[in-house]
Amino acid sequence: MILLAIVAPAAVQAQDGGVVAKSPQQRQLEQKIICMCGSSGCVHSTLENCPMRPVCHGHTAQTGEIQSLLNDGKGVDQVLASFVEKYGEAVLAVPRNTGFNALAWVLPYALGALGLVMILVTARRWSRPAAAVAGGGDAQIDPGLDARLDDELRNLD
Repeated sequence: MILLAIVAPAAVQAQDGGVVAKSPQQRQLEQKIICMCGSSGCVHSTLENCPMRPVCHGHTAQTGEIQSLLNDGKGVDQVLASFVEKYGEAVLAVPRNTGFNALAWVLPYALGALGLVMILVTARRWSRPAAAVAGGGDAQIDPGLDARLDDELRNLD
């Protein structure tokens, strides 16, 4: 039983194609493309990290398609464009920074900045004295009271 537990992972690795060398472009594409198999056990991870390998039919088909496109002389961007055309934008692990996707990247930062401005404005309002906010400060002081205060302060000297 112990021997089976030791040998079984090696057999699975060999079936996965772990011995086959992959080009740097293929490794880069496998990091950027989501496995689109649709199995219940698949969590739509990248082809590089597909948890359903070696039995994932989507992984096998997509990596074969990547290899054939690279063998045809297409570059990384052309292969990505081909996958987007076939599967839609959902195939990309990181969405492109154009159109609505750009808004999705910028919106959290804009909301954070707006929240910071609102906090600063509220803090400034709360830090002002109540008399100054009421409108005028010195204009509401009674002249008789002011004279009496001046007399008391002179007596202290």
